Amino acid sequence: GRMEQPPSIWLAGEDEGRGMLGIFNWADGLASIRLDHEALRKLPAPFRDAWTGRSAFKSGLPGSIRLPGRSSRLLTYGV
Repeated sequence: GRMEQPPSIWLAGEDEGRGMLGIFNWADGLASIRLDHEALRKLPAPFRDAWTGRSAFKSGLPGSIRLPGRSSRLLTYGV
C-alpha cells in the first residue's frame, strides 16, 4: 500500500545567523508542506536552494513548499 508519513524538517544553524533547512517528504505522493513553526519564522531571509542558488521565500517564513513523493529540498538561509 501507499506510505503516508508526516514530513520532517532538519535545521542546522551557524553563529552568524546563517544555516541550512532541509525539508523531507517521506510519503509516496505529492505533499504541500507548511513551514510555519515558531522556530522557522525566526530564521533570517533570504532563503535559497542550496544546489541551484535559486531564490525561495524572499521575505522569510511562514510559507509552503510542494514536494513530490519521497523527495527533499535543501535551503540555505541568511546569506
